[in-house]
Amino acid sequence: MEASTPTQGQVPHRPSLSSEPTPPGSPNSSVGVGGSIVVASSLLLVSSLTLWQAWHQHQQTPLATTGNAVNTAKLLLPVLGVLASLSFLCYTSLFSSAQSQSSCDEPDTKITLGQKSTDSSFSPSTTTTSSQLPSSSISNAEMLFRSGGVGGNRIPPRQAPSAGQTIIVVGAGTAGAAAAVGLAERGFKVLLFERDMTLQDRIVGELLQPGGVRALERLGLDECAKEGIDSVGVEGYVVFRPHKLEVEGGEEEVVKNIMLNYPAYDPASMKELFGVIDPCVSPSSSSSSSSSSLFSIPPSTEEVHGAGKTLSPHSITKARKTAGAVATAATTVAQEHEPLRPKGRSFHNGRFVQRLRERALAEKNVTVIQGIVSRLVHEEDLTEGAKEGREKGKKQRVVGVEYKIETGRTLTNEEGVEVPEKETRRALAPLTIVADGLWSSLRTHVDKCAKPHQLSSFVGLIITHPFMSSPLPHAHCGHVVLAEPSPVLLYQISSTETRVLVDIHGKLPSASTGELASHLYTHILPQLPPCLQAPFAEAVARGNFKSMPNRAMPAAKLAKDGVILLGDALNMRHPLTGGGMTVALRDVEALCYLLEEPTADLTNPVAFRALKKRFATERKSWAATINVLANALHAVFSTPDGDLTRKDLRDACFDYLSIGGYCAGGPINLLSGLTPRPSILAMHFFLVAFHGVGKYVWPFPTLGGMVRMYDMLHVACQIIMPLLTVEGSTVLASWPVRTAIGVVFPYGK
Repeated sequence: MEASTPTQGQVPHRPSLSSEPTPPGSPNSSVGVGGSIVVASSLLLVSSLTLWQAWHQHQQTPLATTGNAVNTAKLLLPVLGVLASLSFLCYTSLFSSAQSQSSCDEPDTKITLGQKSTDSSFSPSTTTTSSQLPSSSISNAEMLFRSGGVGGNRIPPRQAPSAGQTIIVVGAGTAGAAAAVGLAERGFKVLLFERDMTLQDRIVGELLQPGGVRALERLGLDECAKEGIDSVGVEGYVVFRPHKLEVEGGEEEVVKNIMLNYPAYDPASMKELFGVIDPCVSPSSSSSSSSSSLFSIPPSTEEVHGAGKTLSPHSITKARKTAGAVATAATTVAQEHEPLRPKGRSFHNGRFVQRLRERALAEKNVTVIQGIVSRLVHEEDLTEGAKEGREKGKKQRVVGVEYKIETGRTLTNEEGVEVPEKETRRALAPLTIVADGLWSSLRTHVDKCAKPHQLSSFVGLIITHPFMSSPLPHAHCGHVVLAEPSPVLLYQISSTETRVLVDIHGKLPSASTGELASHLYTHILPQLPPCLQAPFAEAVARGNFKSMPNRAMPAAKLAKDGVILLGDALNMRHPLTGGGMTVALRDVEALCYLLEEPTADLTNPVAFRALKKRFATERKSWAATINVLANALHAVFSTPDGDLTRKDLRDACFDYLSIGGYCAGGPINLLSGLTPRPSILAMHFFLVAFHGVGKYVWPFPTLGGMVRMYDMLHVACQIIMPLLTVEGSTVLASWPVRTAIGVVFPYGK
């Protein structure tokens, strides 16, 4: 039977894949994987004890003294046993975790967001394309969580059971303004507080990944990122690695590059999420897929501006023959369904936020109050026993906020200067949403332990150029240069401007004394591709530097009733991957859909706690993936103090991506925010590490090579394990597994 062609705005259908993993809950999958974990743990324990005994003997009779191959074998074999059993343990654990989250294409569970429902609570003014829907009564929240966020169709809002009640939103940034619109559409009366409604100039929050764009599309806010702000489409990333090439008379700095295109459609099945594109998908199935081998084919047959990796026409032809006629047909289909392709957007953050604010102001249920929220108001504050209740540590319920607002009059201060008069007021509501951003003053009012820590700093510059003539080597792509000691990020943010973000560890050089300009000239400029060096030098000469601390913070605990955190107020990650807004927008849509649920009663403490618990549980999939990826990738791409092992791990990551196929498709799916699977992230991370250690044991392992291999795996565990443990989102974060790994590769907290 011939498949129907998808209409505009409908996500193409992909047939089920016969090679999918066993569905969760099947006896074979649970027993087999569980037994594998037990076997792997036992092997790890035995190998560790054997290694300890062999090392003890080696200390008593050093290798240099005995000098025979027997003692070497006695030491190397236990090491290989430990590494093999640990690898087996990690693989089986991660596979079981990924399997439990598998998005199998089964008709009773698989849903594409935006499917039409016969539920009368849908808004009749909005129409969507439809496919098969398992149940006419399924909620938007269930559709979102079951699908994993696949699809960019508009999800018509449903009337919330608590509609008519007031919700306070503190902060009119990306999360706050989007939440105000979503809540107002569901019938809530929203009080939106913002201290400054004027256009802001920021150097972060300028690149929205496809996962964030999809969330905007489902919320009906995508025009805020696409129209009226001179934004630029983003279709993928290019990664550059400077390296030394031996030439006559010495060495010359050259640059290699890898092109990583976003997937041709939203990955849904387990294979697609991992990065494997089914080569059997044909245009007749209306799939806009492309061959996995095309994920990382370099963009041209020439050297990149005379300093890149040469790819001969013969190798291009060979690569395309490998893809075959299916790839050509799939590319044609992808062009026909170009609006369906996942794309990111880059823009001036201030312009984007202003468009969101305009959209919020257009909602009749939204009231904007320009004032400064000074503190949260608790239920006990409204009674005489407020102080006594706080002293006893009573669990307090937030019932509103206290804020300062200008009265329109002036008064004279102690210095004789007239200043605007302000008065303190209160606003009360059953739910307060705190979305006051990176510098949140209310975060610790909800969770005293929620304190961000700084990882590095970004120094931002602007390269100006003629209309759509950016000096970047590849249009519509983000560019990452793996410079020493930390990466440089470049992307176009308007038709005439390109942003440069230089990551700097430790203390930021002073701009006023010229130290910062000197650092950029002497350390960063030589490592950039030649085509960017002159524009970069001009931008440095103008001296219009902006800096921003790059902070990270695990998700704050939402223990108090009556309050929820969103955006950077809730949790943060390094901005290298541009995932912050994606997390914030996914959180906004999840909260809006949960408030549509019949059990969502803001006045019932028990129901509200259940809503918060589900919100915290469901958001882990996308939040943990993006948080761990951002912080881990920054650590892998950074080589502080010239650490050779860190450099080897960085080079291994570059080489892994250059392989193509799932080695490129999986990571770019994760980066795009379209694969909310922490287990898949952990799999690819350890595959990078194992790919890097291969050169130490091939073709013959040596004692020195085994030591280098251990060092690299140790560094890899030091990077990834604390992040996975904090997020608590994969089986590697469970106590038995992380303890076993910590015994072999101590990684601390």
